[in-house]
This record gives sequence, C-alpha cells and structure tokens, in this order.
Amino acid sequence: MFYTYKSYQNEGLGILSRLSKQAVLSILLLGCSFGCQKGDDTSAPLSITSTNIADGATDVDLKSEIRLDFNEAMDASTLTTSTFVIQRGVKIISGTVTCSSKTATFTPNYDLEAYTKYTCTITTGVISATGNALDNVYSWSFTTGVAPDEIAPTVVENSPLEAETYVLYDSHITVKFDEEMDLATINTSTFLIKNDDVMVSGTVSLGRNKAEFKPNAELSPGTIYTCTITKEAADLAGNTIENQHVWSFTTIPETISFNEGIQPIFKAQNCISCHNASRNPDLRNSNAYNSLINGQFVDATNPEGSRIVEMLNGSYHKDFTTQKDKQLILDWIKQGAKNN
Repeated sequence: MFYTYKSYQNEGLGILSRLSKQAVLSILLLGCSFGCQKGDDTSAPLSITSTNIADGATDVDLKSEIRLDFNEAMDASTLTTSTFVIQRGVKIISGTVTCSSKTATFTPNYDLEAYTKYTCTITTGVISATGNALDNVYSWSFTTGVAPDEIAPTVVENSPLEAETYVLYDSHITVKFDEEMDLATINTSTFLIKNDDVMVSGTVSLGRNKAEFKPNAELSPGTIYTCTITKEAADLAGNTIENQHVWSFTTIPETISFNEGIQPIFKAQNCISCHNASRNPDLRNSNAYNSLINGQFVDATNPEGSRIVEMLNGSYHKDFTTQKDKQLILDWIKQGAKNN
C-alpha cells in the first residue's frame, strides 16, 4: 500500500508540475472559496455610548451644546437636524449639527430657556461609516437651570455727592452698586481717591453691594478730591462695570464761611419755614447772623454749650439736620463765629 500511495502522490505532483503557474493559482483560489470561507460578522451593532448631558440632568447651562458618542465612526452626511432633533415640548429647536469621527454635536442657534425641559432624539436614519444603522430611536431629556447673569453692574449712589463742598476731613468715601459685588475686585487698585496726581492711601471694605474707602489720615482742608471706580470692579458673576465711575468733592476750607457754609444749611433743611419773623432765631438770609449772635444762640467761649448746638442735638430738631451740618456749625463757632 505504501508504494501504491507514493505512486499516486508522485503522479499528482507530476500533473501540477506540468500545469502553468496561472492554472495552479486558479486551483488554489477555488479551493479557498470552499474551504476558507469567512465566518459571520460578530462586530457590535451601531449604538450610542455616552452623552455630555445625562438623561434626567437638571440645572443645565443655557448655553450648552448637546453631544453624543457612537461606538464607531459615523457617516457625517446622515447626522442632520432631521436625525438629531432637540425639542421643547412639540417645538423643534433650530441649530446646527456637526460630526467628527464618533462624536456628533448639536449647537442651538439661541440660548436655551431657563427652567425648561428639553428632549433629544437620534433617529434610525443615522448610519455609520461602515453602513450600520441604529436598531431603535434613541431619546433622552434634561432640564435647564437659571439664566446666567450677563448684566454689568452699575454705581447707583456715591458719597460724598458729585461736586459736593464742605465735606468733612474725616469722611469715608462710599459707593453703592445695583447688585452684590465680588470683594476680590473692590480694593485700592479699583477704588481710587486722588488729590491732583497724589493718591490717597487707605483701606477698602465691602458689604454686599456697598464699598467704603477709609483714608488712613484726615483729608486736607479746602481740597478737591477725585474718586474713581475702575472698570475692573466686577459682580459675583464676573461682569465688570461698563464705564469707570468718576466724581469729585471739596473738603471744608480752613476758614468756614457763614454765608457759604452755614446759611445754606438753614435753607436746605427748610429751617426758615419756622424760624422767621415769628420765631427766634430768625434764620432768613438777611437776619440769620445777627439773630444768632444777638439772641445769644452762639457762645464762642463754650461752642458745645451754644444754644444753637443744643437745639440741633435735642429731640425736636435732631432729625432736621445731618451730622455733617451739626459738625459744620460747631466748627464755625469754634473758629470764632465770624460773619464772613
């Protein structure tokens, strides 16, 4: 038997040796078509592996893009606003869809609305680069949060007032904003006080929406000071003021003028409506000084004991004038109560 098998084997090799190379290659390929068939494709079907906004997420940023990742590279032409759909109720949100390999992104044309539920849908019309399609529609939803603060803060009040005169030497300078501010942005680099080009040293404190500058020393008499809140001052959301806020004031001169510093107090506080010809002291412009002096309302030897000072600090008059007004009148008396 051994010799018989060997003879057959030699005969077969002889036949192959007589065939052309092309014929041998054809025989080998034909054999592979039967004996080397490829098995069934066991790769995973097309699926979505993740989304940047989880299903059921809340407090989502109104400026969000919606992204998702597939398990294989996609045919970008099949990812459109018809196959990647974002809805608010039944309203379809306008936007654009882009695709890069396995990632698709929906960018809304406008910010999303606050406290609103949105539904995202990927249809079976999306196809991978190898031709695979989703077996089922894929949907998820999320809810947005509060609208971001993008409004610039503004200064609504400052003290001393713009162009105010006779400001006390020990005054603190304050500004009030229309919202709570970031303490880190309100300091001596953003809250500036100057006398010409000379910077006033001091400390800055902030309580919610009010900032206060406290000079390290008393201000100089009869001096114009310029105050500036720079554009770096920001609210808690990081919004800075649109324009720097600038104003100025003038401190009390070394010599207080009765006509320019004291008489205007009586007019501003409407003291003249009561204190006129029918009641002393007569504080009308032409009579005020003589009425105060001759009526013994002023005691230059004991300024704090002057009747006018006691009246202004009494229970009846205490709310008719400010602390600044009272201090000016007292200082005028201390300077000799001059008719100047």
